[in-house]
Amino acid sequence: MEKTGEMNLYLYVDGRGRMTIPSALRCRTGMGKNSFVRARLYGSVVQLTHVTPREAAQMTEEELLDFIRASVPRLSAEGAKRVMRELLEEAYAEAQDAAEC
Repeated sequence: MEKTGEMNLYLYVDGRGRMTIPSALRCRTGMGKNSFVRARLYGSVVQLTHVTPREAAQMTEEELLDFIRASVPRLSAEGAKRVMRELLEEAYAEAQDAAEC
């Protein structure tokens, strides 16, 4: 596939009543409540890539804050930092759960 352009979008998959995945599937795929999906645009083709909580936790602070600001544009800087701390705590808990499977 010829790469004509690239744009990364990070979508936070929140499992609080909006998404349920059986634990066996979550253990096999690493996809759970606190996961990201990266969408890359190649011309008119969108390629989706799953990013595990562990990988998300390795994102830079700037990448996480950019993601949060894009998701909730009216959030204050302090609010974005609070969301980032909660996100990292949840990603860590999800990684711990996955390790126990």
